[in-house]
Amino acid sequence: MVKHPGMAILLLLCMLAVAAVPAQAQSCSQTFTARSGFVSSPSYPNPYPNNQNCTSIICAPEGQRVTIVILTFDTQSGTNGCDRDYVQIRDGSSATSPSLGTYCNKSIPAVFRSAYNCLYIKFVSDSSVSGTGYSAIYTTGFNQQKFLLTANILVGAIHRLDLDTGSNFIIPLSGVQSPVAVDYDYVEDRLYWTDGKEKTINSASLNGSDVRVVRNLGPSAVPDGLAVDQKSRLLVYTDAGNKLIAMMTMSGNKYKTIVNTGLNNPRDVELDKRNGKIYWGDWGVSPKIERCNYDGTGRQVLVSAAQGIGWPNALALDPLGLTVFWGDAQTDKIGMTNVENQTTTVIVSIPSTHIFGMDLYKNNLYVTDWGAAGNLGLTSAIHRIANNGTSAATIGRVLGHLADIVVYAEDSVDRAPTAVL
Repeated sequence: MVKHPGMAILLLLCMLAVAAVPAQAQSCSQTFTARSGFVSSPSYPNPYPNNQNCTSIICAPEGQRVTIVILTFDTQSGTNGCDRDYVQIRDGSSATSPSLGTYCNKSIPAVFRSAYNCLYIKFVSDSSVSGTGYSAIYTTGFNQQKFLLTANILVGAIHRLDLDTGSNFIIPLSGVQSPVAVDYDYVEDRLYWTDGKEKTINSASLNGSDVRVVRNLGPSAVPDGLAVDQKSRLLVYTDAGNKLIAMMTMSGNKYKTIVNTGLNNPRDVELDKRNGKIYWGDWGVSPKIERCNYDGTGRQVLVSAAQGIGWPNALALDPLGLTVFWGDAQTDKIGMTNVENQTTTVIVSIPSTHIFGMDLYKNNLYVTDWGAAGNLGLTSAIHRIANNGTSAATIGRVLGHLADIVVYAEDSVDRAPTAVL
């Protein structure tokens, strides 16, 4: 029972004031833990208020991932990028998680998916023009990871692109100068890369933390290719400066030169982990694609200049080690070679390209392209090309020169035993 009428009137006025405020404007920042739901900017579908700084954090149980589908998007345009009203999305649960991009006006990708179990959405508005903001639905679940990693020599960055959603962001790594080759260790969730300017082999957690120098290669080194054998815990790299191919443990504490004769400009390297073989391309004065056993024995030329290659920059192997695919930056051709009978076939010719990196996922080749040789642009493309040449599409363009590329998909991890060393 209320004993003071004045207090009761004040309480009633407060309740009416709260009821009059739209539900989403009462709490600018929110956390969502339901299996699915709806998330939007404040006051949606009405214009959002001025001077907002709101966060929406969506988290699934450990082991699951969050997917958001953008339904509507309308914010004020910026004068210098998105410097007025914008939405920023991060892959994680905090303002320091890797950025998936900052968006304004009416432009935003349709779908985002987290790498782990949370997504972070920040909405900011200034003191002037308003739009209706954004609205989205989210779901959580055990979605398999499918992404590609590619090294950007010119920008000094490693990009991660989700194959399902198309979201593309730069992994926040410290100390990256000029990365050339990249690979991923799914056992410990770490990426590895060579740095041409630092002349090092490095590793870090996939989220960009815990950066380590695995090995300093010396002042004469030109580290180009790199591949990891996740099960054997081995790493192989090419060094065009010292003209060698070497193998080490992934911790870097044991090291062995595998090939150091007959090399000119070795570049990409691939591993047949089932059969214990190393493949590499050499774009030097005698261009060729070769292979040998893990211990350096059984060296064999598979493709030479006589088969029409000039700069075999890029290689990819099929999972059984029966076919090596190659991309040639001089002839603008992509081909395939049967490694047993050494028959070579050109899959497709793509004029005005400069092919650098390649990987194979299921029946598609993913290829990095700098543009026309001799007139290289400041942007690079990522192409998806059927491994029989019947179809091709450009799935992304970024500022810089994209070098090596690697695809990781949980549904295609090779479960077969690795070679006995």
